[in-house]
Amino acid sequence: MTGGRCPRVTVGPGLSFRFELPVNLLGRIERFLGHFTGNGDARSATAPIPVTSESLPEAAAAPRTLLEEPPLLVRRAGELVLFELPRIRAWCDGALGRAGICMEQPSDTELDQFTALALAPMLIELAASRSWLGVHAAGVAIGDFGILLPGPSGAGKSTIFGQMHRAGHGVLSDDLMWLRPAPGGPRMVAFPRGGRAEQVPAPTADEVVLRAIVCPTVSSGAKTRLRPLAFPAALQSLIRQGGFLTSGAQARDRFGAFVHLARSVPAYRLEVGWRRPDAPAVLARLAAAASHTSPRDASSNLRSASTARPTADPRQRSDHR
Repeated sequence: MTGGRCPRVTVGPGLSFRFELPVNLLGRIERFLGHFTGNGDARSATAPIPVTSESLPEAAAAPRTLLEEPPLLVRRAGELVLFELPRIRAWCDGALGRAGICMEQPSDTELDQFTALALAPMLIELAASRSWLGVHAAGVAIGDFGILLPGPSGAGKSTIFGQMHRAGHGVLSDDLMWLRPAPGGPRMVAFPRGGRAEQVPAPTADEVVLRAIVCPTVSSGAKTRLRPLAFPAALQSLIRQGGFLTSGAQARDRFGAFVHLARSVPAYRLEVGWRRPDAPAVLARLAAAASHTSPRDASSNLRSASTARPTADPRQRSDHR
């Protein structure tokens, strides 16, 4: 068992986790979340979300399969999300902010598979109870101009992340990002990538204000191009990368927060050319242009947005510039 070790991992104001788990799993979780381990408790004013060895609670509904991608099976039973490997069963209840991980002498390979495949979506579900959003996206920054790069695998997130790092710009994460509510606009916070953290440059900033959503795609052309993205397409990209595993009130709140982001933060499509690494120059021009224009109202935080039902009006963005 833990032998007294119950590490508290603080991600940022209002979000921390307390892990009360067997030592062999703790070691892997600490590596996965190494950037946040030892950050101290001062940054989080609320009680940490517990992740314990508590057994699976009785489900109110029959489990329904959400994902079956061996060795991982993900199912949902009411508001419970279940993550199952051959000798590891985990559950989380995002609405109540609690989770458990039960093991039966798993192999080292199974422990690595759990942290690489299941830990991130579990933490994303739990973080939603504190109005934090988890997104499958890269995060970079030009000064204090934060750019979120949501997209599926192969869209070019890691390519742009690497180019930005080599160009000397700020980087937060190449694959997973937190978005936290804050006065003055949502903040982007690094979320380390499980399984590859040691191969990816460490974050050069703890957090930065989200100023633009840039959806990358690999282009067949030679030159990298940036164009405005309409509200429906921006929202679709955020929803697809938002890791929705439940359909209750919390999921509706999260959807409302994404609607607010897609409407209040300028969005673009970045077609990444193959000839030369010019994404940093294109994004630097975007940041420079934004500094000479009136920013749109991105100051409403995610928490206030998540309490309002999204309207049915899919109007186009008014800031195509």
